[in-house]
Amino acid sequence: MPLAQTQPGTARSATTPDSFGAFGLTLPISPADFGTTLVHEFQHSKLSALLDLVRLCDASAQESYYAPWRTDPRPIGGLLQGAYAFLGVADTWRSLIDWTALREIAVQEFANVREQVHHTIAILACSAELTSAGQRFVAGMRVSTDAMMAVPLPEAAVRRSKDALERNRQAWLLRNGTQTEAKRGAERDGS
Repeated sequence: MPLAQTQPGTARSATTPDSFGAFGLTLPISPADFGTTLVHEFQHSKLSALLDLVRLCDASAQESYYAPWRTDPRPIGGLLQGAYAFLGVADTWRSLIDWTALREIAVQEFANVREQVHHTIAILACSAELTSAGQRFVAGMRVSTDAMMAVPLPEAAVRRSKDALERNRQAWLLRNGTQTEAKRGAERDGS
């Protein structure tokens, strides 16, 4: 379903979990953006269908978390949805590296998104709010993410992605003032 463009130069998309495969989006900027949006939203549809069958996290959980693609704190379910959606996006950018016309942007986008997902998987793996099925699901996501992290990329692209993630995380911490996330981040960095 087409969505109205409310801010020039920005893209929006959303999945409706009650209708498998249905989603809305604004006019994509490029074919690559359209492809990654399709993958992103379909990942949400797949996970929503799975969640109709299997509980992956504690629905009453109160903790909120940093998600690299959002400015607001996310509950565990939202963090899981985002990580799964962006895992598919990272894999899509990885496959687009082979297209000569897209190579430069695909390399950087793959580096950026895989770093974000890798960071988020570490947060999810430490969460006590996952069920045993959720822990197995996140472990499977980690296997996929680890394989992506093993793909060799130019050091400059990797450094830019790590720097961007850290700037984003610091801005999020300043904006949200969440001591819990700062503590978790320090524990993760120290281990």
